Amino acid sequence: MDKLLPAEKAKVKVDFTKFYSTVISYIEKWFDLSTDNVMMKLRPIGLFETLRFSDLEEVAAALKLTDTLNMDKLYEEFCASQEEIETARQDPQKSTSEKWVSVFQKVGKANLTNLFQIVSFVLSVPGSNAFVERIFSLMANKWSSKKYPWKNK
Repeated sequence: MDKLLPAEKAKVKVDFTKFYSTVISYIEKWFDLSTDNVMMKLRPIGLFETLRFSDLEEVAAALKLTDTLNMDKLYEEFCASQEEIETARQDPQKSTSEKWVSVFQKVGKANLTNLFQIVSFVLSVPGSNAFVERIFSLMANKWSSKKYPWKNK
């Protein structure tokens, strides 16, 4: 930018600002970036911060699991496992799923049925569609090589 003439520099700056505004408008139109977003409500399960029971209540409500969970038992389970959850949370070497596995192993999955239901529900949702896209790609390659045998070479 420093090598441009002042008039060209001003035009590039205006063009970039317009582009930037357009991108932001597009993102805001198609994606909910507010704190009411369901994904934001599921964030506590990632154990990035200290987990509170109110976080679990919000997760259960966001997933519409309040009718299938025993919330009183969930509170008891949370209290019984709180120390193990905090210990697992502080291990930077483990992934979220590994942290929860260690909690369920130490406290006992049978003792945490409601908590297990929430965590397994959240962690079963894929973070992206990369796996599905990979399957489609592999199948397309397989189909092409059968239809066009010379592509196998």
